[in-house]
Amino acid sequence: GTARVLTRNPFSVGDEIELLSPGGTGRRFVLEEMYGEDGGPISRSASPMKRITIKLPFAASAGDIIRKRN
Repeated sequence: GTARVLTRNPFSVGDEIELLSPGGTGRRFVLEEMYGEDGGPISRSASPMKRITIKLPFAASAGDIIRKRN
């Protein structure tokens, strides 16, 4: 599915991302698709506080956090 997220830090297609859920363990995935506020595909979201949509390989819930793996 997809998730609409509010960014705080830059993300790029190809980054390794971790989804953190309250009371759960982190689930890792590679960010393959990302869409801007207008719905068009983007390869990078560099500005903070932007609403983007990302493709997820599993379900997420409101309140989950995503972070870029270093």
